[in-house]
Amino acid sequence: MIDLAYSIGNLAVVCTFFLFLSGSQLCHKIIKTNSVGDISPLPFLTAFINCVIMFLYGMLIKNYQIIFINVVGFNLEIVYIIIFLFYTQNKRKVIHQIIFITVITITVGFYAFVYEPDPTISSKYIGFLGCIASVIMFGSPLTSLRNVMISKSTESLSFYLCLANFSCSFLWSVYGIMLSDKFIYIPNIIGSLLGFAQVSLFAKFPSQSLNTRSKLKTDEPALWSKTFGVKEV
Repeated sequence: MIDLAYSIGNLAVVCTFFLFLSGSQLCHKIIKTNSVGDISPLPFLTAFINCVIMFLYGMLIKNYQIIFINVVGFNLEIVYIIIFLFYTQNKRKVIHQIIFITVITITVGFYAFVYEPDPTISSKYIGFLGCIASVIMFGSPLTSLRNVMISKSTESLSFYLCLANFSCSFLWSVYGIMLSDKFIYIPNIIGSLLGFAQVSLFAKFPSQSLNTRSKLKTDEPALWSKTFGVKEV
């Protein structure tokens, strides 16, 4: 059972790694167009704070799979945030947002390793915060739901990234259940449901770009850059 959980954890790590890399497609678009366009910093910021909190949780419970993938994650998100900040015209607002999440992460880290040195106690509070951060991260692409419902089109979402979100959440849910760790499986079950909701939108409102690809049977890469079709916040 432990070996199976470890194997599923490794699958979840690999899936999550490629999910994190999807941000590079957004950054490539930003650099290529020399503008952030309608891309929001929210997914980068929420992913960063989620990775930091879950990294701290992994340290407290000594789970090296969680530690590894979240170290990779928050370093990638730092790069993405820097690129976004460089190209955005609304630097002041983004800087304020960065300062805000930095204060949060420092406060959480201080509590976890200084204020409450007992990992048994601190892991419960950090795990709870991780649940909240994970749900916010999973739900951030749903900010474009209003546009989808109004336009009756899923062009502002990426089917492949929504599917990847669902797959990763499902794997982490199974992993958390096998470890009997509610701070892993609860947010990821919610993430799975949100991911399924995102994917189901494509059944109700088919993406024109997906239909075109299906008809032409091309091998073009997915348009990751349309994943987060919301305005800057």
